[in-house]
Formats: sequence, C-alpha cells, structure tokens
Amino acid sequence: MRAFIAISKLKYLITTTILVLCFAAHSQDVHFTQFDASPLSLNPANTGNFNGFWRFSANFRSQWRVLNYPFTSYSTGFERNMEDKGLPLSAGIYLLHDESGEAEINFNKVMTSIAINVGDEENKWSFGIQPALVNKRLNISRLTFPQQFNPSTGVHDPNADNGENLGSAITFFDLNAGIAWRKISGENVLKIGAAGFHLFQPNESLVGGTSKTPIRKVFHASYAFPISKSLTLMPKVLVHEQVKASEYLLGSYFINMLPPNAPNIQSVFLGIMSRFGVNRNLDAVLAVVGINYERWDLGFSYDINTSSLKSSTQGKGAIEFSVIYWNGKVRSTRTSIICERF
Repeated sequence: MRAFIAISKLKYLITTTILVLCFAAHSQDVHFTQFDASPLSLNPANTGNFNGFWRFSANFRSQWRVLNYPFTSYSTGFERNMEDKGLPLSAGIYLLHDESGEAEINFNKVMTSIAINVGDEENKWSFGIQPALVNKRLNISRLTFPQQFNPSTGVHDPNADNGENLGSAITFFDLNAGIAWRKISGENVLKIGAAGFHLFQPNESLVGGTSKTPIRKVFHASYAFPISKSLTLMPKVLVHEQVKASEYLLGSYFINMLPPNAPNIQSVFLGIMSRFGVNRNLDAVLAVVGINYERWDLGFSYDINTSSLKSSTQGKGAIEFSVIYWNGKVRSTRTSIICERF
C-alpha cells in the first residue's frame, strides 16, 4: 500500500511539474501552414494589400488529432482597401480562437489593423500596425495536483483544495507591426515582408508574478514567375524567431492556369513545403492543394510529422482549411490572379 501511495504521489508530482513549466513558459503563437491564406496573422502590413476593394478570410487548423487533446485554431478576418476612395489606407479586423492541451489553454484575440500604402500597383510599399486585445484562460478543473491526493483512499479528490496560486484567466493589450514590399514586372511577382509581434512584451502569467511574452520576429518572401504558358512556379519562405526558438518553412507552389472556357475556375495549385524547427531539424513535410474559383480561393493542407514525436502521432501532423473571398477589381490576367491569392 505504501509503495502504491509513493508511486501515486510521484505521478502527481511529475504532472504538476510539467504543468508549472508549461504555465511559466512563453506561449507559442498560432502558425498556419497556408500562411498566405491568413494575411492578417502573418503581417499587419498585409492589411488591404491586394488587388480589390475588400477581402474576407477564414482558417481552421487541427494539429495532432491522434492524441487525446489536439491543438485547434479558428480564425477569421476582414479587410477594406480605401484606395478606391482616394485614400492610401487600409483597415481590417482579425478574430482568433486557439485551444490546446488537456488543460484546455485558450487564447481569444481581437486584432484591429491599419496600413498605409505607398506607390502604385507595380511597386508598392505597405506599413501596418495592429493593436490587439488578448484573453488567455485555462480550465483548472481539468488539472490534478499533489495536494488533492487522499492517502487514506489512495485516489485523487478533485474537490479538495489544490494549494496552488493559479488563476484561470488574464486579459492584456498587445501590439504588432510590419512592413511589406510588392514588385510586379510583367508576369513576375515578388513579395517580401517583415513583422514584429508582441512589441510591448505583455505579461501573460497565470501563476502570479511576471512572465513577459517575448517579441516574435517574422520574415516572409515569395516570387512567382511563369515557366510555361499555363504553369507558374512560386518559391516561398517563412521564418519565425522568438528568443531561442525558430521555425522555417521552405517550399514552392505550382499554379496551373486554366483556359478561359473552364467552368469559372481560374487556376488550381499544388504546394510542397517542409518545416524545420530548433537546430534546423526537419519537423514536417507539408502538402497544399487548392483552387481559385470565381472570387473564392479554397485551400487544404496536410502536415506529415517527421520529428521525434512521430512515434506518438503515427506521423500524423495537422489538417488545415482556408477560405478567401474578395470583392472589387475583376481578375483579367495571370498577374492579377497571383496577386489576389498569394
């Protein structure tokens, strides 16, 4: 009996230690495989930076569904380009809900974006700022603590005092900013951007004291160029860096332009990318497919996990869906199609 109690105490001690480390650690921002299909979470300078009047976007991501408690993210955004009003401004709003782990750690974010656009359609600079209100919460009832272990019964008592100074929610202000450059030369389109997130390093601790969110730096670039009359190649790269953590996405999209008599489908695309994590270790291989249908851009991606976690996830990483609907200028050339979606 004593051995059983000792093992049970050890189990709860290990569980609590892991949870405390998780709460003390800095949270990881949501990242999408189809990062271009979530323009407002990628870079505030992307606000209104497209060939149209307004744009709606939505994303869904579910990671490690083979585990009991997957990481799930939902987001939606809306942007309005004011250039048709004679103003070099764009505005947008972005809503995000993210939940992860057995403790149901949730982030709810409301971000508003404003961007200034300088230049013309062929050579444009954009500067964006994104104030945000963030609510972080967890479900304490899903957690167990050593203080709740009852040695007389040998079982955990969820109604007992957990003995921890642990809050269930915190709300704080956040600020992001970015810059982007777009260069169009004939049918070639170059896009480069950089952004900084959590510029004020807000406190997000749920256990008292201070736990500042480190600044996350982002760099992204893509270059689209035709390799035949109907096929366009688009290499792209995305880099995240936050303290000592880093993530790199490298790969390319292949865009097949359909003939004008196709049933309202302008193009279909296929993307193959790879994600590298800490110490440049290969984390996942990513496949993306989608279509550009009238004013709709629809995408689906699947991540195949290749890291040391693959033994637990059976190689299954994440599934992701993206939807973009835009309104405004009519697509008429290959250049404008590439510019709209990517």
